Amino acid sequence: LGIGIAIGPLLGGELGAISWRGPFFGVAVLMAIALIATIVLVQPTPKPARKASVLDPLKALRHRGLLTMGLMALCYNWGFFTVLGYAPYPMELDTHQLGYVFTGWGL
Repeated sequence: LGIGIAIGPLLGGELGAISWRGPFFGVAVLMAIALIATIVLVQPTPKPARKASVLDPLKALRHRGLLTMGLMALCYNWGFFTVLGYAPYPMELDTHQLGYVFTGWGL
């Protein structure tokens, strides 16, 4: 996970420099590899003792610590992906340079 977060923006920037479709094809290839690995390597899970409700994830938010962490993760991701989307404009970076910046951020 850590390597993917660090190298993903760099690889996406390099593929994006080739074509705007490049990152999408790159992700499609990685997802196909992940699907095959999941089918081959992951064992079937046993049946649960009781059927889970659709509302169980929301009921878990009654735990104050989990709710706080969830809200903090929401705020962080909102900020991060806003920066990710708008960073090229004020920084005046091309795709390669932006990939290097976000690779450094991921490290």
